[in-house]
Amino acid sequence: MKNNLSSIYNNIAIICFNTFIIFLLINFILYPIILIKRNITNDSNVVMNKYGEHTIASLYPNWKKGELNQLLKETWSRNFSFEPYTMFKETNFNGRYVNIDKNGFRLSKNQSPWPPVVDHYNIFIFGGSTTFGYGVEDHQTIASHLQSFLRAKVKNEKICIYNFGRGYYFSEQERILFELLITSGYCPSMAIFIDGLNDFYHYDGKPTFYSNLSKSFKNEFELSKCITNVLLSIPVIKFIKWILRINMKTIVKNDIPERNYNNTKIINNVIKRYLNNKTIIQAVARSNSIKTLFVWQPVPTYNYSGQKLELNFSRHTFSKYGYKEMEKYYKNNKLKNFLWCGNLHIKTDKPLYIDLVHYSGFFSKHIAHTIANYIIKKNVL
Repeated sequence: MKNNLSSIYNNIAIICFNTFIIFLLINFILYPIILIKRNITNDSNVVMNKYGEHTIASLYPNWKKGELNQLLKETWSRNFSFEPYTMFKETNFNGRYVNIDKNGFRLSKNQSPWPPVVDHYNIFIFGGSTTFGYGVEDHQTIASHLQSFLRAKVKNEKICIYNFGRGYYFSEQERILFELLITSGYCPSMAIFIDGLNDFYHYDGKPTFYSNLSKSFKNEFELSKCITNVLLSIPVIKFIKWILRINMKTIVKNDIPERNYNNTKIINNVIKRYLNNKTIIQAVARSNSIKTLFVWQPVPTYNYSGQKLELNFSRHTFSKYGYKEMEKYYKNNKLKNFLWCGNLHIKTDKPLYIDLVHYSGFFSKHIAHTIANYIIKKNVL
């Protein structure tokens, strides 16, 4: 009996050991395959994966596949860096299409040096990822187009724009960043704030990564999440995910029913918070002889009948109802230095959005042209 148990134990041990060796061997074989797949597929291109290569390629006419793949990789594969007070910032990056200065701004066409030259007319632009220009080249951002327009219209090459648009930012973080730049001794001649989309997305006033930083102070260690991340990094698991994902579309469910987004209390709180930030910014700017302009940007959820890549906007659905209330407020109240662009959409065969919410280079140019005309009309320069 004892010999039988020993024999069974030995057989089980041999089977387990061989299984483990085979598992290691499979992962060893699959690892270079995964590396090759990363170079020939769009693992870092979340937009390409979500909507499909054919759909995205149609939004970038005359772009070669390799070039488009590189642009989207440079847009979506970058990491953020920690920054005091604002919580995070775009990291210094040097790419073919996306370039970010170590001082926190994205480069534009004919970018002026940092620190800004005192006798130049320096303009700082603040906003979220739409202002940064996710999905477009450096020279196709709103900031880059605006600099070209203004220089041409007033015939002054000393108009210098710095694009401080950052992914996920809303008016609260922009106000803080504006104040930090001033206290660091960088006072522009003018500051432009492009908002609306992310203010409603962050309806609760909590910035992106708030939860992560909050847990770090509580010393919370999520063992289950850690184990999950380790398992998902194993080559064989990655390979299985890749196989299962072929010809399959990810179905994303709304976090809450759409009717719940039409929440008057939440919408009014967002508008009130934005107006308070606007008031504070104006006070700080006035004391430093800085001119200001506040732009309420267009969004695909409001007064836009063009093609949408999808109808599920999740938390961005707040802007669908919030913009309606903001437009009422704007028409009933005199907002100083305020440009309403909520109805700026135009009829054209060219795409205005190259993913869920981000502007195409064509639409960025149109928005910049509108801002430039407003500045010239108001004789700001």
